[in-house]
Amino acid sequence: AAMERELRDNLLGERAWRGLEATTRRFLATGEKLFREHRGDPAFDFGPVIGAFAKALEVQCRAVLRRALATAPREARLVNLNGQTVDIAAHGTLTLGQLAHALSTEQKLATALTAALNDRGWYSGQLSPMLGVFAEVRNTGVHETRVDRATAAHWRDRLLGVGQEGVFVRLIGGYPLSS
Repeated sequence: AAMERELRDNLLGERAWRGLEATTRRFLATGEKLFREHRGDPAFDFGPVIGAFAKALEVQCRAVLRRALATAPREARLVNLNGQTVDIAAHGTLTLGQLAHALSTEQKLATALTAALNDRGWYSGQLSPMLGVFAEVRNTGVHETRVDRATAAHWRDRLLGVGQEGVFVRLIGGYPLSS
C-alpha cells in the first residue's frame, strides 16, 4: 500500500493512477518495491522486477483492448493467436508476445482501435514494437539469464515515465473516445 501511494502521489499522479486497473497497480507497486530495495545490489537478478512490470502491462493492455473493442464488429476483434482464431476482446490472458503479434499483423484490429481510441497512431504503430522488444527482455530474463540493473532501470523508466512520458500514462490517455 505504501508503494502504491508513492507511485500515485510522486510519479504517475492521481488521474493516471485511477485510470489503471487495480491489478495493474499492484503489479507496478511490486516491481517498483523490488527495484528500489535492490537497486544497490550488483548481484541481484532483476528478472522479478521485469516480470512484475510485464504482468502489469499485460493486464492494462488487455483492459484497454476490451474497452476499446466493446462495440467493434466481431470480425475486427478476431485474431490469430498460436494458430487459433479468437475474439481478442473476450480472450482470457494475453501475453506480451500475443499482444504485439495481434497489433502488428491484424489490420482490421488496427482499424478498429484507430476508430475507438484517443491516442490513435501510438496504439496502431508504436505500441506493438515496444511490446515485442519488452517481451524478449522478459522471456530471456525469466527463462535464460539474469536481468541486470541497467536493463531493469531502462524499462522501469520507460514504462513508469521516469524522465520521459511513460507507457502506462499513454495507455491511460488512449481510453475509448466518449460519444
